[in-house]
Amino acid sequence: MKRSGHVQSGNSVKGGSWWIEMGMVTVATGTFPVFFSLAFANVGFVTDEEVERRESSLRDLLNNNPEFHVKEGASVEVAQYNPPFALPFNRRNEIALEVERKQT
Repeated sequence: MKRSGHVQSGNSVKGGSWWIEMGMVTVATGTFPVFFSLAFANVGFVTDEEVERRESSLRDLLNNNPEFHVKEGASVEVAQYNPPFALPFNRRNEIALEVERKQT
């Protein structure tokens, strides 16, 4: 799978940063529409408690956002980009929710 697009920087939040990413997904059989996700990037190990805490923070950030809201039925996604035996300070993780533009 190939993703292309650009990242729109967001605000820095205690313990990590967040951004809204949009991109086009291209698969061997075709191209799919643009998608948006809101994600926290952090280092270290990811526990179930950390995922719940970050998901709650992401949802709180979107509560008063004038442009985006969590897509109905979206579940939290955890992405980990770590080689085996990586030290905690070298571990890269993202906790994300799919979002969509609010209808005007």
